[in-house]
Amino acid sequence: MKKNTIFLLTMLTAIAFGCQKKNPETSNPAAPAAKQALSSAGGCEYGDIHNSFMTYTLQNFQPDLSITKPDVAVDYIDSFLQDYLNSYSLDDSSKVIMTDALTENKNLLLPNEVEDITTGVRMINNPVTNAQSTLIELIQSLENVKAISSDEATKLADLLNFSAAAFAGKISDDSLKSYLQTLNDDVSTHDYVILGTVSCIGNASYEWWMQNPPSATPGIGQKPTAAVVAAIVARDVVGGVASGAVAAGAQYATTGKVGNWKAVAISAGAGAILASTGAIAKVASWLVSLF
Repeated sequence: MKKNTIFLLTMLTAIAFGCQKKNPETSNPAAPAAKQALSSAGGCEYGDIHNSFMTYTLQNFQPDLSITKPDVAVDYIDSFLQDYLNSYSLDDSSKVIMTDALTENKNLLLPNEVEDITTGVRMINNPVTNAQSTLIELIQSLENVKAISSDEATKLADLLNFSAAAFAGKISDDSLKSYLQTLNDDVSTHDYVILGTVSCIGNASYEWWMQNPPSATPGIGQKPTAAVVAAIVARDVVGGVASGAVAAGAQYATTGKVGNWKAVAISAGAGAILASTGAIAKVASWLVSLF
């Protein structure tokens, strides 16, 4: 009887441990690599890359005043960013991915482009359905095919709503900082495909813009206030979500799964870089003057 009791307890213990496995709906095999990008300092590799591009642009960009068309100006800025990427210390495969992502998402540089994508005024490519859709519809498509979890889809939708409020000037410095920190803490305990990269870029972007406050950025603000910083960081995270979601959708459309998390992360980083570059005063002023 004692042996039977021990055997039963052993079996119950094994079953209990087996039941503790993650729900497959909330676990994505492509996502754990996201945690490897997080640094002990609370930032991340892609946040560092983002901030390096911002500093380089702030210090070195000069508009070509002979250009009179917005699309030509966007190509000019894309070429400027590509030149810096070529000199950046990044492995060759990552450079190829970022080169393509910067060019494919270059319209994120344009005034109001990110804001319109956030609110659904501007449609984007949805590779899952092979049609144009809103960003929130693309996120829902990725959830429907289980390329991302329902938990991640919900939090991405919340992020878009938060960003829309930031564009409307309703988000304070403290609210932004608290939201980003909470998001970062949540990411550290979950496996997310897109949200992990976007979260750490958002935190890095916030720190960069607080150290390099915007000055008279057309369409974004006239003073280096917290509300202006919130709106610009919101551009960053939405740019990252949009480009990352399209990259994830393209992988699913091609292979039936999101198997290359690194490509999604780099694409998200490129989208954030573009959105933030378009908010730097001398870039934004030039682009606005062409419309």
